[in-house]
Amino acid sequence: MIRLYPIPTEPMIKIVDTLICYPGILKLGLTNLSDSNYSYAWSLSDNRLFQGPSPAIPITAPGNISVKLSITSPSGCKINKDFGTPFKIAERPKAAFIPNETLFTLKNATLILKNESVNANRYNWSFGDSKGSSDFSPSHTYEKVGTYKVVLEAFSANGCIDSAILAIRVGENTDFFVPNLFTPNGDGVNDMFKPELGKNNLTNYSLTILNRWGDIV
Repeated sequence: MIRLYPIPTEPMIKIVDTLICYPGILKLGLTNLSDSNYSYAWSLSDNRLFQGPSPAIPITAPGNISVKLSITSPSGCKINKDFGTPFKIAERPKAAFIPNETLFTLKNATLILKNESVNANRYNWSFGDSKGSSDFSPSHTYEKVGTYKVVLEAFSANGCIDSAILAIRVGENTDFFVPNLFTPNGDGVNDMFKPELGKNNLTNYSLTILNRWGDIV
C-alpha cells in the first residue's frame, strides 16, 4: 500500500499570550497541525533550534523573539514559515517580604510586614483571614487563634507577576503555643508539628501525644 503525503499546509501559530515573563516557559504550537508523521523544526532569533510540533522553550533573558518554522513531510515536501516577532519577553518581578514575627498570641497579634520585592510597582496582600491590602508594607491585627497563610502578589509595570507565601500562627493569651493540626504536604505551611515557645524563658518541655483512644503514640 502506498501512502501519499501532501505538501504541508501553511502553518498558523497558536498564541496564548504574546507577553512571556522570564524566567519562564514559552510553549509553541500550531492551530492547524498537519500530521504527526511530519517533522517540525523551529528556529528562534536567539539562534536556538527546537524539534517537534509543540516544543516548550525555557526563557531566561529579556527582549523580543522572532520565530520561524520548517515543516517536512515523510516524502520530503517542505514548507517554511516566518512568523515574525509575536512574543515580547519581560522580566518577572521578585516578590519577597519579612514579618516582624511569625508566632503571635492574642495579647499582641499585630503583624507588621516589610516589603522587599524587586522590580514591582503594584502589590496585593492576602492575610489569610479574608482580609487584604494593596499597601506597600501593610500591618494587620488578627482577632482569632489559628494559622494563617500570608500571600504577597507583586506586579511589574510590564504585566508580569510573582508571589511569596509565609505561614503566621496566632495562639491564645500565652507564650506557649501548640498547634492542633499539621499538613505535611511540602507546601511550606504547617508541614511540621511542634510546639512554639515564643518569647519566654522556657528552655525545655515534655510532650505526650495520644491517639483517639487515649493510647500514647
